[in-house]
Amino acid sequence: MSVPSSGGVGPEAGALAIRQKRSQVTYDKLIEAAFALLLNRAWDAIPVAEIAQHAGYSVGAFYARFKNKDEFQTALMMRYTQDRLRRLEEQFSSVPDDQLLTAYFHDVVDRLWRNRFFWRAVLFRSIQDEDFWKPFRHIGQVIGDKLIARASQRVGRPLTPAEEMNIRFAIQVTNGAINNVMINRPGPVDIDDPEFVERIEKAFREVSHWDNLR
Repeated sequence: MSVPSSGGVGPEAGALAIRQKRSQVTYDKLIEAAFALLLNRAWDAIPVAEIAQHAGYSVGAFYARFKNKDEFQTALMMRYTQDRLRRLEEQFSSVPDDQLLTAYFHDVVDRLWRNRFFWRAVLFRSIQDEDFWKPFRHIGQVIGDKLIARASQRVGRPLTPAEEMNIRFAIQVTNGAINNVMINRPGPVDIDDPEFVERIEKAFREVSHWDNLR
């Protein structure tokens, strides 16, 4: 005779849940270790063994979760993307209109400069692997959507297609300028110069015609 299920979790399922939780902890610590090391050194200069050691695990623990360093870099990129989208939600839901662009560009530049070794590695990888850039292209789309929504709310009407295109193109222009400085530092204004953020915001306002929207 079969015994009705009590609805509880059996010992095998419970053990599996514990293993999965421990595996997630290891995964997260490896990600955090890599970001910490990337604050001061280039991606190519950081071996897998050092990442594992910094996280407190063995190299075997690393390769139990990631096939190779490229797969691990993809995991870093996904974590960065998730954090970036979360930050955008916070910003656009809390910062008033008259402070939004200043807060947004300060956050972008500060974040990229702080994570410059990571970001340079991402840019170089995307040259070789176009698909690698897709999550960041999605972020650009989200930023455009949010800025268009805020502009429309501010002026009290839907924006025209031309006005929307101005905003999206302004994002493309400013992102391109920031990425160029991150890789080439061509001057005359560098990314760690306080004037850089002001000029980037000014460029966005002019290209998007932000202040002329009525």
